[in-house]
Amino acid sequence: MRKGLAISSLLSLLIFVVGCQQQAAEMKTLTIEKQTGVKGHYKKINEIKVKDKIETVIDLFLSANWENAEVSMHRPPNFKINNLYDIWITPQKNRLEVVIRGKSKYTKLSEKDSQTLYKIMTDTKLGE
Repeated sequence: MRKGLAISSLLSLLIFVVGCQQQAAEMKTLTIEKQTGVKGHYKKINEIKVKDKIETVIDLFLSANWENAEVSMHRPPNFKINNLYDIWITPQKNRLEVVIRGKSKYTKLSEKDSQTLYKIMTDTKLGE
């Protein structure tokens, strides 16, 4: 029974990683939207076409510790990327939480990865 569960878990992880890689490979532009202050309304703040920056974001997402979770946040996301990723700034303003839309996948990025992603998205430092 444990062997079957381990194989099933490994297969699910493999399918998730392959799906993320396919999604990521299709990203040639990152469209960053920021919440305007009006609930549910977003404004495009950045469009990233620089290959190195896109690859950095893809690498961050591929190496993140994703959890299978139905997440219910108390407020709408602060940012969206390509309408695929919802991103929240933690209350301490030192980390980012990311949800893959429609996939029930959640991660809280490390402080270092949060700073990197935030800098790419906004050209500013997280917490400023």
